[in-house]
Order: sequence, then structure tokens, then C-alpha cells
Amino acid sequence: MLVPSAHARISQLFAIKMRAQSRSLSTLRLQDRVAVVTGASSGLGRAIALRYAAEGACILCADLQPNIATKVAENTVTATHELVRERGGRSFFAKTDVSDEESMKKLILAAVQEFGRVDMYVCAALMNTAFLYQIFLLTKHGISSMVNNAAIAPEALGPLPIYESPTEMFDLTMLVNTRSVYLGCKYAGIQMMKQDHHSNGDRGWIINIASILGLVGKAGVIAYSSAKGAVVNMTRTAALDYAPHRIHVNAIAPGSESSRVLFSNRMQAKLTCNRYSNSNDCCYLE
Repeated sequence: MLVPSAHARISQLFAIKMRAQSRSLSTLRLQDRVAVVTGASSGLGRAIALRYAAEGACILCADLQPNIATKVAENTVTATHELVRERGGRSFFAKTDVSDEESMKKLILAAVQEFGRVDMYVCAALMNTAFLYQIFLLTKHGISSMVNNAAIAPEALGPLPIYESPTEMFDLTMLVNTRSVYLGCKYAGIQMMKQDHHSNGDRGWIINIASILGLVGKAGVIAYSSAKGAVVNMTRTAALDYAPHRIHVNAIAPGSESSRVLFSNRMQAKLTCNRYSNSNDCCYLE
């Protein structure tokens, strides 16, 4: 059997992406489906929310705050849910601490109260490292003002081997990166099991954002790699649990897009495509 070269495979993937992005009109494949997207205020979560809305979905945007300041200007960008509305879609924002069980229960309930059901749940939140550093310092000094999101990368502040890594940092990473996914899978799935089947027999779809580092690891990022590895296997197990109920559970493991804070700028020259991927690369996966 002939194995395609790496260059040929990359060309194939690039062609697939370009065909997807060349669509001038939405196919409305998600017409009137209800999607809950965590981390929807920025990055991958925002891109997913906007793409789903373009395909006709109703979007509940969940995050710590609706607006995230840009890096190039003092002004904040238009909130994701407001942008969806400006484009003619249906969306609203729910402030959510994804590591808190009661907050997650309220999130799913809010979606049901507003739209009547939950068809898709996407765990795509990412906390920026500057904010994480403030939280880590507060936690380290015993201050109980804790705000979490669904994915953090504390080692971005400085990779450390396991024998030098602070235990508090590991605990915080597992709380945010792993517990939040567990809660999302649990409560979104419970709601989906209560719902009628779609015409194709399915009840719902749960998508977890993992990482390539959850599959291969990387020196100096023991907490992040461990947490994302847990997400990968949690997804496999949840998929088996929900399969009899016709609920699909999948994970996407981005490479240098979501994990770019863990890499130095010098590494970009070593990338096969000579660039980091962007949020839209994951949105067009089919």
C-alpha cells in the first residue's frame, strides 16, 4: 500500500479547507439547532459560535464576560452574541464559571428556558495567561476569589519539569481543564436524554476541545498535558456511556493554534506550513 508523503497529505488537507472556506453562502445545515458554546467571547469559542450561527443555529454564548479586549486596541470587540444578532441570528450571553457545578446547571437550564432544548454543547473556553497568573497568585496566597474557565495553560508562564512544578498549579489546571469538561458532558447529556430524537434518530452532540498535547505530551507542561490527556479519554468514555441514547461525544485536538502559548516564536520556523493554525481551521472540520 502506498503511503502519501507528508507534503501530499498537507496539500490534501489544505484543499479541503479551501473548499470549505470558499462557500459564499451558508448551507444552513444547523437551522434552528440550539448550541451552547463555552468560551464564546474570544478565540476558538467565538469562531465556533459565529460559524454555527452562520449555519442557522441558535447560540448561547457562555463565558466570564461578554467582551474581551483586543491586543491591538484599548476598545473591546463586539460581543459574540451581539454580533450574531447583528447578522440576523438568535443568541444571548450567560455569565458562567465552567468549573462550578451550580453554574453549569444554570447554564443548561438557561438554554432550555430560552430555546426549548440543547442540541449541541461545545467546550471551547480558554483563559489568557496574564489573567491566569493573577488567579494563580491569589490562590497561592489563600484568597478565595477564584474565577475559572474551561482551559488554561499555566506553564505558558514558564515551562517546568514535573519535579519543579508547583502542586497548586497542577490542581488549578485539573480543576479548570478537566472538571469543567466533566460537568459540561454530564449536564448537557442529562438534558439531551430528556429530549425527543431528531428526524435522524440522534438526540444531541457534545464536542470537547482537547489538544495535541493530550496525545503526545511535551516536556515542561505536565499539568496541561495531563489535563488534556484526561479530556481525550473522558471523551471516549462519555461517548460509550451516551451511545445507547443516541448522543454523540467527540473531541478536537488542535495543535499549535490552541497550544501556541506553550511554544516559543522560534518554533514557528520549524512548522511544516510555516504558520500557526487559526481558530477557523477547527470550525471547518467536517
